[in-house]
Amino acid sequence: MEPLRQRLDHRDPFIVENGGAVFIPHGLFDFPFERMRTRSPYQVIELGLPYHMLRDVLKQIEDAVETPLQGFGDLSVEAIMQVTGLPHADAILAKQREYDEPYLLQGPQALIEEVCRQIVTRGLRWTKGDASFI
Repeated sequence: MEPLRQRLDHRDPFIVENGGAVFIPHGLFDFPFERMRTRSPYQVIELGLPYHMLRDVLKQIEDAVETPLQGFGDLSVEAIMQVTGLPHADAILAKQREYDEPYLLQGPQALIEEVCRQIVTRGLRWTKGDASFI
């Protein structure tokens, strides 16, 4: 997000990775936030699971449905470029995730529904991206 914020001269709070966290520049507000941690130069309110924990849960779901789930963490930079249309530098940045894991899910509708059910059963939420990502 930093390169994009710099290009836009954006100085306000921002939300990352499908609502995974809210980043608030230090000094913007003079009151504390619940569940906030400091990560210079921001106050961060984490709303989603940290990336490594999310990847663990997705591996559990993969095992439960006996079907591979291919996420950004499994893809090379070149594969991310191919699936998203991002240029190389942006694909490298897109792979540096903290709270969200886009993944490719292919198969019959029943499988897709079961994966979504498994996600919800574990207290997580999912959003559907373009035709390739969930």
